[in-house]
Amino acid sequence: MPSMRFSVSLLALIVAAGCGKKAPPPSESKAVLDSYEAALFLPEPDMNVLLVHAAWLGPDAIPPILRIWPSTSLNEKKRILLTRFLEILAWNGFRTMESVKLLAGMNRERQPQVRKNAVGALFASGVDLGKLDHYWDPGDAGPGHTSNPNKSLRLPFQNCRELLARQGVAVVKGPDGAVAGDPGRTHVAQPPITQAFGVIHKWWTVESEPALRIFAAINAIRTGDINAAEPLIEILRPVDDPKKNAALENVRSCALRALQESSGQQLTSWAQWDAWWQKNRPPPPTPKRPPEGQPPPLKPR
Repeated sequence: MPSMRFSVSLLALIVAAGCGKKAPPPSESKAVLDSYEAALFLPEPDMNVLLVHAAWLGPDAIPPILRIWPSTSLNEKKRILLTRFLEILAWNGFRTMESVKLLAGMNRERQPQVRKNAVGALFASGVDLGKLDHYWDPGDAGPGHTSNPNKSLRLPFQNCRELLARQGVAVVKGPDGAVAGDPGRTHVAQPPITQAFGVIHKWWTVESEPALRIFAAINAIRTGDINAAEPLIEILRPVDDPKKNAALENVRSCALRALQESSGQQLTSWAQWDAWWQKNRPPPPTPKRPPEGQPPPLKPR
């Protein structure tokens, strides 16, 4: 009976497809994405709501941010929040070439906090997330506190579906009204975007805000940019104003720790570091020669 054999084979395929971990049905995927995009569209998004959605979406949380970014040009508060959000996503392993390109253009932002968040997000985009156990935040009041941001800023992966259901998102539920299946989601972290470090290497050289320039230089020297030692050493130079010296204390502490860790030298004073720099300053790059037969470029008057 051919028709019966066909029916049995079809049933076997259905049963086999049901074995193992099921992908979320399209209705749930659409419900989460629609809810996420609605939350992003608000003039003042709730960061906690965004984080729960991002735990479900994983890398798919990035493209909606890129699409909505141009519409936030007059909303500095929202731009601050979204750049911080991109940084948290990167610390969780969600970073793409497209997000790095967006962050790279933020050195022209008027709001210093947006630029600071962008530098932090760029570092998080290029770093090896498995080597953060001794990380300290150069944006903190001081360098004494060590905290792994991949752990301290971890998204709620384990129970994000349950949290979404509490927020009213239409996730799949069983007959008893409880979330059906896994209460959370798992994602594979994306590899580092190495181009992000190249952006940081240039950032400190054009940054106009003094404290932010030091913040960018610390992140740059951590990535192997030896030239970033120069502004860190300069900030250690004593000044005659006692109030200014006191105000610079925390910034100098961060600069000093970054210098010591990157160089392996345990020098402490500006004079010692200045002498070290005179010996270890890399030579200026050799100007590129024009192609054979082409005249050299004109020098500005």
